[in-house]
Amino acid sequence: MSNLKILLISPPYARFMGVENCRFPITFGSMSTILSQDKYDVAIYDADFDVNLIGKTIDYETSFLNQSKIQKALLDSNHYVWKEIEQTVRNFEPDVVGITTMTSKFPMAIRIAEIAKRLDPEIKVVIGGHHSTILGPTLVQNENLDFAVIGEGEETFRELIQQMGQLKPEYSSIRGLIYKENGSIISTQPRGLIEDLDVLPIADRDLILNDNYISENNIMISRGCPFNCSYCGAQVIWGRKVRKRSVNNVVKEIEYLLQHSSSRNISFWDDSFTCDRKYTQELMCELKKIDGLKFSCITRLDLIDKDILTQLKEAGCSQILFGIESGNNKILKLMDKKMDCEFIKKQISLVKSVDIPWLGFFIMGYPGETKENILETLSFMKELNPTYAEINIFSPLPGTKIWDDLAAKGKINQTMDFSRFSQSSTDDCFTVGTMTKNEFKELALYMAREFDKHNRRRNKRNILKNQLCKLLSYGKRVARKVIAKK
Repeated sequence: MSNLKILLISPPYARFMGVENCRFPITFGSMSTILSQDKYDVAIYDADFDVNLIGKTIDYETSFLNQSKIQKALLDSNHYVWKEIEQTVRNFEPDVVGITTMTSKFPMAIRIAEIAKRLDPEIKVVIGGHHSTILGPTLVQNENLDFAVIGEGEETFRELIQQMGQLKPEYSSIRGLIYKENGSIISTQPRGLIEDLDVLPIADRDLILNDNYISENNIMISRGCPFNCSYCGAQVIWGRKVRKRSVNNVVKEIEYLLQHSSSRNISFWDDSFTCDRKYTQELMCELKKIDGLKFSCITRLDLIDKDILTQLKEAGCSQILFGIESGNNKILKLMDKKMDCEFIKKQISLVKSVDIPWLGFFIMGYPGETKENILETLSFMKELNPTYAEINIFSPLPGTKIWDDLAAKGKINQTMDFSRFSQSSTDDCFTVGTMTKNEFKELALYMAREFDKHNRRRNKRNILKNQLCKLLSYGKRVARKVIAKK
């Protein structure tokens, strides 16, 4: 039975803050395409996309100050975003609503589930993603959630949809699933990871339901990260073993993206892009053949050297994103970063020698940090002088080592208010004992202002150029439209 209608929803977040989010929900890419190939009526709805917010950004101080807009939006049932979601579900008339969620978006996912069930109690609501993978049994207790998909979701969700189409569905044999049955919560056997990623189809982006949808050309070419930073949730779903798509398969998707966009820019979202030296070299050789290609990637400083950096630049790398995190060696050790400040400085000098712009991620508020440690991070950022510096407030993710440590101390739990739980929330204070919550908030706003100053100074001459490049990555027609508004 293939006449089920399936609506996959990526919850809103950035638009509540008045900020653009033009990133295709990549977690739904292959999943929706598989279902479409199986002849199901499937669509992706990116509830965080707002065409009127294209080009709208805010600085870190504003972001930290405006975090309360999230809570206000959640409390306002008449907010236009919820009304839009309700109308979208009403118009599509799905049999199944699938929702992906990270921890910070979990309250939004629950609101979407409530909307779906209110419109039609017969709609089956399925939740997946990072938050679901760790807290699934607790989540499914919610009356508006029917199933939780655990881990990689493509095969599990496909089998779930197939069973839903049967007269007498049998869910117990589906690995990686949590569901209700006769008042009990049932957890099936875990599902193994997909070893050959080439079996997953290239995402059909025409399955997006949003009108006038615009997205950057984001892509993932691997799953898994061999490292185990105590705060990072990458291994929760993907594991630590790195599985890579073949170079030919990657090139095929890049060609697809370039054919469907007027942009020649690609954003690689892999956690450790250069973790396999031979693979990276092979990929760069192929990317050099693509005329005018520019790309950004994320990797670690201990996974680069002068030769790899040179190959990245020659292939069109226009930005590398590095997790620096702290300017204090004690904190870096607590984070299990496996590198110290001297090593970081040495590696950043290599990046600068090749002249590739770079973004540095920094964290403040890690458990055990003092005010002095945080100010050391600020000084370190200024010394490294990144092209762009991003400051985030520490927010523990379920399934990570630091989450388990904090939970064991009674500082967090599964039922806490996740609407106040984000990398921009000054309510996320886990440095109690070294400073008060008010002191932490004041320090966070000071850090935000200093990072904003750095970015304005560092990019003063390139602000318009960078904005134009970003807009062009969404397409020339949209770029001209937004610029005309200004």
